[in-house]
Amino acid sequence: MRFQDESGHLFQYTTVKSLIELHTQYYQQFYRYINFLTRQRRAAFFQHSSTHISPHERLHDQLSSANHHQTSAINSALRIQQRAFI
Repeated sequence: MRFQDESGHLFQYTTVKSLIELHTQYYQQFYRYINFLTRQRRAAFFQHSSTHISPHERLHDQLSSANHHQTSAINSALRIQQRAFI
């Protein structure tokens, strides 16, 4: 099956299907990252009342952890994208 866009380019069904799968995987990674940040924020809130870590140290730990997970999610999405277009 073929699809044609406004500019006249033809796309095979498999290409459209693989692009849909790519976007699905990308958004799954994105939502995992958002859920992770939500869990981190909740954990930080409850941890605040039970520890004596300074707010600056706590923020630094949270940002380091969030940055690591964001980098992992982006790298994963890039690997998925590279596989889709090879």
